[in-house]
Amino acid sequence: MSQIEIKSTYFKQLDGLRFVAVLAIMAAHWLKIEAIFIYSIIASNISVDLYFVLSGFLITRILLQHKIKIEAQNSTRSKAIKNFYARRSLRIFPIYYLLIFICIVLNIAPARDIFPYLLTYTTNFLRLQLTDLGPFGHLWTLAIEEQFYLVFPFFILWLPKQHLKKFLYGGIILALISRVIAVYVLNKPIAVYVFPFCCADALCIGGLLAFTLVYERNIQQILQKKYLLWMSLLLFVFCSYRFIAISQTDAIAMVLFRLSISGFCLWIIGIGISNNYKGMAKLFLEHKIIMYLGKICYGIYLYHFLAPYLASFLFDIFPLKDPFPRILVLEKAFIYFILTIIMASVSWQLIEQPINNLKKRFQ
Repeated sequence: MSQIEIKSTYFKQLDGLRFVAVLAIMAAHWLKIEAIFIYSIIASNISVDLYFVLSGFLITRILLQHKIKIEAQNSTRSKAIKNFYARRSLRIFPIYYLLIFICIVLNIAPARDIFPYLLTYTTNFLRLQLTDLGPFGHLWTLAIEEQFYLVFPFFILWLPKQHLKKFLYGGIILALISRVIAVYVLNKPIAVYVFPFCCADALCIGGLLAFTLVYERNIQQILQKKYLLWMSLLLFVFCSYRFIAISQTDAIAMVLFRLSISGFCLWIIGIGISNNYKGMAKLFLEHKIIMYLGKICYGIYLYHFLAPYLASFLFDIFPLKDPFPRILVLEKAFIYFILTIIMASVSWQLIEQPINNLKKRFQ
């Protein structure tokens, strides 16, 4: 595969995987069923780390393509940095800040109290002090990614190619050490999930996948190491057992859990990159509707917390014979899902897609 072919490749099955991940997160947030609470937390963690690994892959791949241009003297590091941040800003900032503005105007609590954290993408640090941020609790993942974008490009573009793998492996080790310090030294279990260094292994594992694709051009060499997959799955089962049988804050499980999830997410994404999902999985992931929902998943993730507010507002305007609180949990979740898809679709058509077209100016 040539460098030009790598750059033009569209991994269509990854859109389907994005939607699966965001669907699991929505289900965990909306299906507040006590009997399955711990299982929904585990599913939500899998989905979040799948997003982190996927982000690490996609961002590292973009940066490595810039690096190849720089090595060929077809670009410069300053131009690459400028284009990278311009394109990321156009994709991420417009609807995020529009949403925050709307929430502040409508006084959706606690938006006005925490707006400095919302404006600066630092809600993950606020989570170290407040475990409950209300409807804005999910934004810590976006904060982690933004902090990742701030520093990661400089390492990828400035480090020599022969040291990149060492850097990415170092990120995995840094994450494990950070989680050990968070749990055993600082006694801050929540930091395991929301402190940026503690999430570095998921992002760097995605980066290793990108390095393999761009420079070594052979994803199969990773996918053939099945022993790593089985080790990840066994570690995942071990950690899940400790969470369920011992405690949701079991120290050993908290240190190892993200690494186990990221390990098998590498295979999930690697198979999707190769477009090697077959049978029903292929039909599902490549279905036009699923691919579309994957394409608009940023909006889905961003807006889904508004769905309960919008549903309550609509039921106040159009009251039913049976009051809304008597609707079953699954029926509520379905209504929230439909409202979220409508909001994300309108956002994509009217705001995101037109703005995305401006990214062509920053190649």
